[in-house]
Amino acid sequence: MQSILSAIVANEIGTMAYTAMSGQDRVRAYQVQAVAAHSWLMYEYSQDVVAPSVGLKTLSDTYMNIITPAVGAVINDYILYNNQIAFTPYYASSGGYSNPSGDYWGQSFAYLTKVECGTFENSLVAAVPSFTNYHGKVLTRTASQLRTDILAVQPSANLPAGALSTWIVPSAQNASGYYTQVSLGGVSTPVDKFYEGVVGPYSLNFTMQVNGNDSITFTSYGYGHCVGMSQYAMLWMARTGSYSVAQILQYFYPGTTYKTIS
Repeated sequence: MQSILSAIVANEIGTMAYTAMSGQDRVRAYQVQAVAAHSWLMYEYSQDVVAPSVGLKTLSDTYMNIITPAVGAVINDYILYNNQIAFTPYYASSGGYSNPSGDYWGQSFAYLTKVECGTFENSLVAAVPSFTNYHGKVLTRTASQLRTDILAVQPSANLPAGALSTWIVPSAQNASGYYTQVSLGGVSTPVDKFYEGVVGPYSLNFTMQVNGNDSITFTSYGYGHCVGMSQYAMLWMARTGSYSVAQILQYFYPGTTYKTIS
């Protein structure tokens, strides 16, 4: 398990944490990610998911010589809720606040709710200029590109050539700023299917500018599903040296407990 978790950590934040901080702060960031990933894996297994989908990467010794022992030191640590392994998703950066799980996947967890992340994320981007700022990131997609994506997600969508503005119609933003409903070509579509299948917005907190019938420009706030732990915010908290591994994780998953299980 240590080798798998080390590869997950390397894939998720290996170079980011190395760039953003040094010394024990860097170790702390790797450990936070390891415990979140381990808890997530164990939760998936408890739900009979035989092969959870995770990204794995092995970096050079410069990184792995720090990541591997950092992971080993917390290999028996987990996030619990009501004495059960918690579901601990994570993502790159929020739109200011995290997105409640019920508004994305349709399943609510008491500890996957609205948490303020933007202040930490902005501090990280200001301190480390090489980090991409996802608060207001712009992407333009052509009508042809969008048609391909939309029909793959919603084959029954009606996409008339002269009415691009009707192809994607989001509605009902929640208190965190994320859309909770979307219509693709007149067909109501789960927001997670839209986000994961249609390249355009970097998160569900976005605005759209329809450019005639040629393209749509998306301006997004956040990157990812935005449920659970913001990695940008976590990295800043680790970098400050003011929070322990447990404190960081319990900030993003409020109401949970941090426990070592031998």
